[in-house]
Amino acid sequence: ALYIGIEVGSKDEPKDKIGMSHILEHTMFRSCEYFTTSELAEQLEYNGIESNASTRKTYTTIDLTFPADKLPIAIQLAYKIVKGSKFKNKEFLMEKSAVKSEMVERDEDPQTRFLDRKLYQRIFKGTVLEPAPIGTDKTLKNISLKDIMAHKKKYYVPNNMVVVAVGNVPKNFFKAIGKTFGKMVAKDVPKPQINWKFTPGIEHVKIPESDRSMVAIVYKVSGMDSKDTIIIGLINEMLGEGITSLLYSKMRTELGLGYTPFSDYYSENRLGCLAIDSLSLRKNEVQKAIKVMKDSINVVRNLKDRAYFEGRKVYTVANLQKNLEDIEERAESRVDAEFEKSCYDIAKEPQLVKKITLKQLREVANKYFSAEPLIMIGLPKR
Repeated sequence: ALYIGIEVGSKDEPKDKIGMSHILEHTMFRSCEYFTTSELAEQLEYNGIESNASTRKTYTTIDLTFPADKLPIAIQLAYKIVKGSKFKNKEFLMEKSAVKSEMVERDEDPQTRFLDRKLYQRIFKGTVLEPAPIGTDKTLKNISLKDIMAHKKKYYVPNNMVVVAVGNVPKNFFKAIGKTFGKMVAKDVPKPQINWKFTPGIEHVKIPESDRSMVAIVYKVSGMDSKDTIIIGLINEMLGEGITSLLYSKMRTELGLGYTPFSDYYSENRLGCLAIDSLSLRKNEVQKAIKVMKDSINVVRNLKDRAYFEGRKVYTVANLQKNLEDIEERAESRVDAEFEKSCYDIAKEPQLVKKITLKQLREVANKYFSAEPLIMIGLPKR
């Protein structure tokens, strides 16, 4: 796998043109000075190269997976995709239309809309991390081909990028990168100031697209640049991953509340939060779900069951090792770790989890989960 990460996302866009980075991500797979759209598609697929891309609030990735012997071709194509800048307005408008369709599809899904348009916008309210990266119908209308070309020129520079290769990587890899990406000219890249103050409280929001209620409880925690992140990751798994997780075993197995509750450790620009969610509840289940969620947090803060603790560590280690064996997961995690300034090598995470003690778990849990959380309740259509 070859992943190219560029540290640019919706945080770097004017308020009236949110979605530029995402439209640019789409347009990069269209015609440019190096190839036409069909030529690029053929060069990728006829060499067994699968392509994808994604845009977050803080960075963009171009993802290529392929047979190991096709790495030299993948490097050349990735370089041209990143370097190309002479796009055709007709194709840009087609991709802009595709993005609008994608946006409508996402917004029509009640759970996605609750998370993207309500929860995470509320968490980072008042900062450049507030808007959803896909933008809105209004902001997308404001974006021109000239805008995305200027955006690419400003942010697609080598000192604002990371190149990650995972798998059977030959010794001459760095030489090949030097002959391509190494030729690009570095320049100063503007970095937005993010003054974030997490605000707890209880909020009710309307989700007219849904016939079910939704609940999220969010705590402010450290980002991936903290040594606590490895323990927060374990807590996240204990809360919401697997049948024996605290949320699933109580809400689903014992009480039959909702469908599948989950927990999400979320770090953007090294600002972290942990959200526990249940997104398919009957109206009369909401308060019960909130109680179970809070009780689950308190269980972690006061955990004494050593057998449960050790068993969940084994489960978490197995998941981490499985992710390391998946080249796409590993490449994505490496890009994320680079931009989030992780203080741990992801390859060492399984061993680090094994060393966590019950006392350390309780200390970190009480450090972050003693404070008041944000509770957001999504109200369905009547």
